[in-house]
Amino acid sequence: MSPGGQSERPRATVGIDYRPALHNREGIGRVARELVRALGELGDEAPRLALFGGSLRPPRVGPDELGLPTGARLVAPRLPARLTGPLLRLCGGADRVLGADLVHLTQLRPLPARRAPTCQMVFDVLYADGGHGWLDPQVARQMEARLRASLPRLERVQVTSGWVRDELVRRGWFDAERIDLVPLGGDHVARPLAGGGADADAARLPTEPFLLTVSRLDPRKGHDLALRAFERLVARGFDGRWIVAGPPGYRADELWSAIRASPVAERVEWRRSVDEHELRALYEGCLAFVFPSRAEGFGLPPIEAMWAGAPVVSSRATCLAEVVGTGADTFDPEAADGVDELVDHLERVVSDASWRAALVERGRAWRERYSWTACARASIASWNAALAR
Repeated sequence: MSPGGQSERPRATVGIDYRPALHNREGIGRVARELVRALGELGDEAPRLALFGGSLRPPRVGPDELGLPTGARLVAPRLPARLTGPLLRLCGGADRVLGADLVHLTQLRPLPARRAPTCQMVFDVLYADGGHGWLDPQVARQMEARLRASLPRLERVQVTSGWVRDELVRRGWFDAERIDLVPLGGDHVARPLAGGGADADAARLPTEPFLLTVSRLDPRKGHDLALRAFERLVARGFDGRWIVAGPPGYRADELWSAIRASPVAERVEWRRSVDEHELRALYEGCLAFVFPSRAEGFGLPPIEAMWAGAPVVSSRATCLAEVVGTGADTFDPEAADGVDELVDHLERVVSDASWRAALVERGRAWRERYSWTACARASIASWNAALAR
């Protein structure tokens, strides 16, 4: 089980917490699905896969969207979330139940192993210190407690960005030498869709040009900044719309109320749930993609937008300067003139076709480093290091 395809040991079995893939289209669910799909495409270069999907809830994501690779074994007993950990312990641990040589955690919910080493993907630490007002404080404290309780039991930690790695080390939560950088991919946006390509009519694309933001609606994502910028664009003559695609998050009602009270409210549309076809059509059809987030652990939507050929204007807060690099025009959401900078970028992108085309080309050049195959190979290298302990 090595990135080069040559293994010095029998092919291992990795047990992966696949629950998010079954129930969440975005975020961790997306990551779990695409990682497993990419591992399957690597064939014998990858480990055997045993996927844990135990839950009382019926899957929200269908078989076509899951794309489970041949040979991957899904173990999905009907279990309430609060009893999953205790019942797995009674059965000898997740490693025994899955027949796994290593257990890989994709979320903070427990999947206890008895003998096999455990690795965990840590996507961010934005819940630390009470959540900074971006999460419900009680939820933030629970998430931090879960992570810190799990860290002593982990052989290795995988992180999506150098910023997350540095935060773990700065806080003294984990040793730097046992943290592996595993950036995510965005090339699923370029993959042919089951049932045909993106359909502009089915996606209800507006006839006028539109800006697009893909994220949960919550204060951390910076929709208030994008709203102020959009109001100024419209005041300067932009005759288009702004579409926000993503589910409600923390304090979403407050943000939506502010949008509805805006003088540009009739030009703003919130699509709370979009499927793969609609999301693809939105990315491909937008005049520009706007990502005004105040904090991320990776920030997948800007990379998805680059893979779809959209020009990207993004925040450069936390990890985002590292992640979007030269593939986007960026602004500082915390600066006093941050909205001014955002407006300047957007005005140039929507009014200057040559600049817009150049920004698309920058995104195409930058996006190549973010593929799910690369993510899968980096994961394999991390697992190999854990197994070789």
